[in-house]
Amino acid sequence: MKKSNREKNRYIRELVIMAIVLAAVGLTVSYAAVNATLDIAGVTVARVASWNVKFTSTEVVKKTGSAEVVQEPKIRGLNIHYEVHLEEPGDSVTIKSVVKNDGTLNAKLESYDIFGVPSQYQSNVSYKVSDENGEPLAKNTVLKGGNAKEGKYMTVYITVTYEDYIYEGEGYKTFNLGLGLNFIQDCNNCS
Repeated sequence: MKKSNREKNRYIRELVIMAIVLAAVGLTVSYAAVNATLDIAGVTVARVASWNVKFTSTEVVKKTGSAEVVQEPKIRGLNIHYEVHLEEPGDSVTIKSVVKNDGTLNAKLESYDIFGVPSQYQSNVSYKVSDENGEPLAKNTVLKGGNAKEGKYMTVYITVTYEDYIYEGEGYKTFNLGLGLNFIQDCNNCS
């Protein structure tokens, strides 16, 4: 038995409708799969690192004997400059300074430099750099950066003392002195 044209047309229409339905279902599933992949989202926060280690204050806290401060301590970055007169053995001046880390990176004290005592007087003038406990200033001391609650500050005491005359009867020396701190990034927790 032969199929009539009408049946053939109906059969073709059914095939076309099924193809359209299958295409729609396929597109829907494909869209859902692609959309699910594209909906994966995350948040990345990149903090900008900053370096800002500095002296925040400095003051003369003690004078012994006839010592005089000619020029009050001045902060220049991580350096302190001052001028003192020391006349007699035992004369001394002590300066207290505070260093702060306002940056986000941890900073480690690598070294410090003292300057201003001429070589001919170095055996007669002592220069002591110490922490708040009176201990010699420790290299590798870390100042924490970022939002640390503790460890952001360091107190430094600088004491210069005229120990003895260079020549009998000689005295009254003026010294233009300074201290420089050298910090590097502390990379114990670097990644």
